[in-house]
Amino acid sequence: MYDALDSIFENNKHLKRRIFLLTDGDIENPDETTDLIKKNCDGDSCRLFAFGIGNDCDKPLVKKAAKEGKGVEVFCDDKNLGKLKT
Repeated sequence: MYDALDSIFENNKHLKRRIFLLTDGDIENPDETTDLIKKNCDGDSCRLFAFGIGNDCDKPLVKKAAKEGKGVEVFCDDKNLGKLKT
């Protein structure tokens, strides 16, 4: 996740960004990832919205990513996954 976000932040810095981050589990480097989000999202030119999917998502990561990204977090547990439509 870190490398993907780093690539987004490094390219086209002149554009406004609204990033939607979906995760269903743990990641290797959560602190470095949320630090990267905090460094690059100021709430004006960049905002990150974090979605935790399933019961096993890393809820603290989702909450911190949304906070540092000046966005909001949303969770969808296993019981409600069937309600999502494509």
